[in-house]
Amino acid sequence: MSDVLTTEKRELKFSKGDLDKFRAEGKVPGVVYGKGMDSVPVFVDYLAFRDTYNKNGKIFELDVAGKKILVNTKLIDTTVFGKTTHINFHKLKRGEKTTVKVPLELVGEAAGKKEGGMIQQIRDVIQVAAAPKDIPNSIEVDISGMNIGDSLSFGDLKLASGLELIDEAELAVVTCTMPKQQAEEEVTEGDLDPEAVPATEQGGDEAAAEGSDDNDEKSEA
Repeated sequence: MSDVLTTEKRELKFSKGDLDKFRAEGKVPGVVYGKGMDSVPVFVDYLAFRDTYNKNGKIFELDVAGKKILVNTKLIDTTVFGKTTHINFHKLKRGEKTTVKVPLELVGEAAGKKEGGMIQQIRDVIQVAAAPKDIPNSIEVDISGMNIGDSLSFGDLKLASGLELIDEAELAVVTCTMPKQQAEEEVTEGDLDPEAVPATEQGGDEAAAEGSDDNDEKSEA
């Protein structure tokens, strides 16, 4: 792993106002923590972090006081406007499995979509356990074979060697369904089962028929 993000030491004595000033200068406060080490408060340059994150994903190396530490970007706090305000870096041990969430990327064009079906992605991340070197930036979900009425669950996904599924296998990831309006249009009055007509309506029809018979009998008399 060639990319290393350099950090700066951050003093805990800084006030909220001080931190806001640093953020305005492009320095984001963060913390590096993990098994076998004391938590280390740091600053990272936002643009350098963004470039490293976009290139490597969540897992890369940090330079903390001259020492290289492999980390997983565990949490990124942002404002409602999307501005990064704080980052948590979790120290990883090389070769040791860790649990991470990996983005899911849909690929291909579903056969059902060509027939008017709608593709709905229900979950966009998957939770897996893997050694740092085996963790991908994303996992592809091939939907090309999906027809209307089909769905894919976590258990249907093909995971690369070294990845262990943590999520429940039966949880749905993506579905191919018929548009609601089209489905409603296909149900016509002629398709209704007479037995499905409410009893009050059937009773009303029977009463009307009986009333008609009574009138006929009276007129004959």
